[in-house]
Amino acid sequence: MRFRYMPAIITLTAAFVASVIMIINRMDVDTFVLRLFIVVLTASVVSTFIRFIMNKLIELTKDKEPAPEEEQEASDESEEVNT
Repeated sequence: MRFRYMPAIITLTAAFVASVIMIINRMDVDTFVLRLFIVVLTASVVSTFIRFIMNKLIELTKDKEPAPEEEQEASDESEEVNT
């Protein structure tokens, strides 16, 4: 859930950039709408895939982190070895 809004932000940013570029180039409306649709669709799919990957990576790192109790035990053992 950490990256819940990321696809929307990426998609809207891509649509804004594409719109500005197409307005500067003075494209006709038919081409403008078609290209904007393609940009929004592509950005939405790609950003959803990126969100999925990032959520999986976060889950994997949470699984690998030791619990606070395990950290305490590990530090106690290292202190005993050093003395």
